[in-house]
Amino acid sequence: MVILSLDNATVNCGYALFEDGKLLASGVLKAPAGKLVDKRLELIRDGILGLIARYKVEHIVFEDTMLVQKGHNNLQTFKKLCWLQGMIAAICFEQDIDYTIYLPSEWRSKIGFLKGQSQKREVQKQKAIEFVQNTYSKDVTDDEAEAICIGHTYCQNV
Repeated sequence: MVILSLDNATVNCGYALFEDGKLLASGVLKAPAGKLVDKRLELIRDGILGLIARYKVEHIVFEDTMLVQKGHNNLQTFKKLCWLQGMIAAICFEQDIDYTIYLPSEWRSKIGFLKGQSQKREVQKQKAIEFVQNTYSKDVTDDEAEAICIGHTYCQNV
């Protein structure tokens, strides 16, 4: 089964593709920050649809949108991420693809990042990068790393 995992973002949306638990490809869907959010969402949608077509994606895993995260509680950003989450769900409905949504704390806990301690966002992102370097021997950005970690978590827990 081919799985697409996403680290939802309206500018740099990390993605990873897995087949039977093995990492096939990963990267970042980029939408210029200066563009209006609807144009950025369109670019991200087109990128996701392209990945679905190219890799014959059968399941999508993505992160739930949270209003309050330490150091990240901007209501406008939250709303844009909710639009993105809805768009991803709509793609799944339209393409007849099953999906799973993880809370950020859920996938981080399952992968072992949250060992009873509160961590800043930068520390969590660095842990994702290090996990990918150690597990997949791949140099990645934080967006790509988190997408890989989300997909890895799903593959290890199905």
